[in-house]
Amino acid sequence: MHRNRGRMERSRLAQLRAKKHWSLQHAAVLLEVDITTLNRWEHGKASPRQYNIEKLCEVYGCSEGELGLLHEMSTVEVPVAPPLFDITNESQSFLANDLTMRLLPLAFVPLSYQNTQREVTKLLEEHTMNSDPITRREAVRRLATLPIAMLKLNALTPTLGHPPEAVLTQCTTGIIACWHLRKGKELHLASSAVSAYIPTLKEIVTTSTQHRKNAADLLVQCYLLKSTLMRHVESSNDAIACARLAETYSEVAEDPVLQVLSIRTLASTHYYANHWGPALRAAEKAEYVQGKAKGIPPIVKSYVYAGLATYQAQHGQREALTSLKHAHTAFFAQTVDNDTPIWIDHNLANLLLNDGTTHFHLGMFKKALDSFDQVKSTPTRSTLIGVEAVISQVLAEVSRDDEPRDMDFCIILWQQGMKEALALQSEQRFIEAVQAYTAMRAAWPGEARINALREGIAHW
Repeated sequence: MHRNRGRMERSRLAQLRAKKHWSLQHAAVLLEVDITTLNRWEHGKASPRQYNIEKLCEVYGCSEGELGLLHEMSTVEVPVAPPLFDITNESQSFLANDLTMRLLPLAFVPLSYQNTQREVTKLLEEHTMNSDPITRREAVRRLATLPIAMLKLNALTPTLGHPPEAVLTQCTTGIIACWHLRKGKELHLASSAVSAYIPTLKEIVTTSTQHRKNAADLLVQCYLLKSTLMRHVESSNDAIACARLAETYSEVAEDPVLQVLSIRTLASTHYYANHWGPALRAAEKAEYVQGKAKGIPPIVKSYVYAGLATYQAQHGQREALTSLKHAHTAFFAQTVDNDTPIWIDHNLANLLLNDGTTHFHLGMFKKALDSFDQVKSTPTRSTLIGVEAVISQVLAEVSRDDEPRDMDFCIILWQQGMKEALALQSEQRFIEAVQAYTAMRAAWPGEARINALREGIAHW
């Protein structure tokens, strides 16, 4: 009775959102929460905390009573799944509450990718609200390396002797964990772990008719993730090779969304390698392929148009602003309430980053600075995007000619960006920070405070 009443009342959140004509994605951005979190609130699967309730009232322009949460907060417990254990002693209590032990069963239960991602995200968010981030990070590290420990997977040769179902199930949870690691500062571990999955997944594609497509699907995700990581932990050439392999296996998987994402990722790897012609051509191909395919989600279209805008602007093409408009329109048209796959590596922070970069390349430095600044206050930003936005702000400030450049502003931001680049041990971010330092020296030649920053440039 209480559970049903809670869900009926909680649906008022969805009604308030519909009244504003907002998509789930747009409302989540305004509320400064993940889209998955808002979706669970609206469906009565999780309960907002007091500071979330205050934000809901502010954004929707209503009272707490109008949210339909007051009665539930005082009389109804938050609905939870039945406990896995009958908690009667200390050991059972540990098993039921330790994050690692709650995540591990997902690696042994064959669920769909979407359901696995949903459960992993749910457990991580619940833990984040109630415990420290260090424990969360350690649990994700264990989940990412579990297939290596249990199945003896390695990056050199395929590991035979395990049922394909077991390999696919454990690699699914492992890949999801690696995407979560990439959002933080665990770039090297994520790259190493996902590399170990690849040879065995390739073997399944080659030898198993039944599991060929599923294995190819996971391989594409492995290569998409590796491509985004390679330019930080290895080289741009490796990143390009991985993006091309992702495109190859997306055809085996027969998934047009993965194919579009693979081509868009190839464009990105070319851009960061300063291969500007190939970057634009790949972005144009991604736009063409998505236009011919059916069922491409708006968020993927936004990702494609955002990249196309950046690469067009780098070539001085004013139609970049039209592509950027398409990117924004598609992003806020995302109305699907289901969880977005974690391998669709695009969110508001990435959209704003491309917005800033597009305006930067077109010489519209004030607008670029505004967009880069917004990235820093976007909760969905990854550490990598946050650092890139900070360094890009320095370059935009140094380049502007509409008003005097702010040297103190640049020094503070550059120190922050270089510190984070070194903490990440990201080759790409380190190179970008060095380029920003060179630009600062050119802007303020002979300035002692700028020259002193050289001491902070120390490659690991």
